[in-house]
Amino acid sequence: MRQIARMISLIAISTQLTGCGSRAPVVAVSAMSSTLPSRQANALQGSPTTTAGAQQSGRSILNHPFVTWVKKQHPEAAVAIINDYLGLESTPGAETEVETERAELRRQVLQTVQGEFTRSLDKKVPDDLRARSEQDRIRIAGRVRYQIHDIQLTFDMTVRLDGDGKIWVALDEQSVKATAMNPLVGLFGGDLDAKAIRAIIEAFDKQGPTQVGKVAGLHYVPGAVFYVDCGEAFVNTTSLPSESADS
Repeated sequence: MRQIARMISLIAISTQLTGCGSRAPVVAVSAMSSTLPSRQANALQGSPTTTAGAQQSGRSILNHPFVTWVKKQHPEAAVAIINDYLGLESTPGAETEVETERAELRRQVLQTVQGEFTRSLDKKVPDDLRARSEQDRIRIAGRVRYQIHDIQLTFDMTVRLDGDGKIWVALDEQSVKATAMNPLVGLFGGDLDAKAIRAIIEAFDKQGPTQVGKVAGLHYVPGAVFYVDCGEAFVNTTSLPSESADS
């Protein structure tokens, strides 16, 4: 766990020197593995332990020991620290327990975000559509009405974590399949998949901007693309949407 403490301290210090709110620079391998002066090491007493991280199972992700500790010890730099901790790629020679903890937190965060999006989409899509999680994506499938015809529609939203600590939930246009129940619609209705893609994007462009203000760290990019700034979300969220009475 000392490796985590060193990395956190160096990120926090460099972030504070470059200005609050700016993204912390990538920590070099040599800096991460260097020995901190005793004064800095003493300031890091009380950091979360590997055991505490392992005991996270079954508790809200917002109460993760690492996140709680960072928010308390480095409130002004917490967003950047959390984003770097989640987003930075594993460094050669890093301690196994450190990488195990980071991988586990990444998994928990991805799982939580994907679950929240799946529940939200399942509530907001038309009644005959359903949303469910499948590995690294959310699949929406069911029957919709196009003019007077029934269309079987399927499309996916992919979910991924990038190197900046952001989780992207985006329409996979190649996954869009629209099949008419009446074969004549397919013959004379043109490219139904292309029409479905346009309709899906238009729907998200209309509804997406109204949703992002309700969840800390959630942003929308035109074209059926959402992203969650994990640092913003952890620092500014007190409860998950699914835990709220209004969800």
